[in-house]
Amino acid sequence: MEELEEAKRLLEVDRFKLQEQKDKLDEAQQSFDQDFEKKQREIEVNRKDAEVTLRELQNKVKEEQFKLATDQATFKEEFRQFEWAKQNFQEDIEELQSKQSELKQFEDQPNRMKSSLDQQENTLPKHRPSEDRCFDRAQDNEPEEETSQASSPTNETDSSQPKAGDDKSDPDTWKKPPRKRRRKGARGPLRIGRSASVND
Repeated sequence: MEELEEAKRLLEVDRFKLQEQKDKLDEAQQSFDQDFEKKQREIEVNRKDAEVTLRELQNKVKEEQFKLATDQATFKEEFRQFEWAKQNFQEDIEELQSKQSELKQFEDQPNRMKSSLDQQENTLPKHRPSEDRCFDRAQDNEPEEETSQASSPTNETDSSQPKAGDDKSDPDTWKKPPRKRRRKGARGPLRIGRSASVND
């Protein structure tokens, strides 16, 4: 009986030890589970944060790509405008040079005309002033002499005709021209009209 009692006591001790070990295992399992859940939550949070960060980076990359494309388009437009302005500036320079050339030619024209006139004067025969004055006087007197000669036959013809009141049978009444009337006719409207017709 004593051996049986001793065996029961030892069995009870072993059972108690097993229970302690079981409790320790349960506690360890519970702690492990808690740690696992905590790690899972942290991993989930980190995953969500990573997804948010990734989306932000993707959006930022898209924005940078759009900005780069916009900058490229702007640069191309500015470069095109620069080339257009450069071409217009070159055309303005050429036009200005052309106008400057025309202006220089216009400014040099009086000098060329003066040089041409000087050459023409050098080629003309030289006259003395006294000869020029005599030539001018001769030219001025020629129209007066021609006018006087042209008006004289008319006056003589008019004066030689008989008057309406004179006796046509008497030669003395129309062959002798009256001197006073001849003098007036030479200085009257008939001479002026004759001179005007000659000048015309």
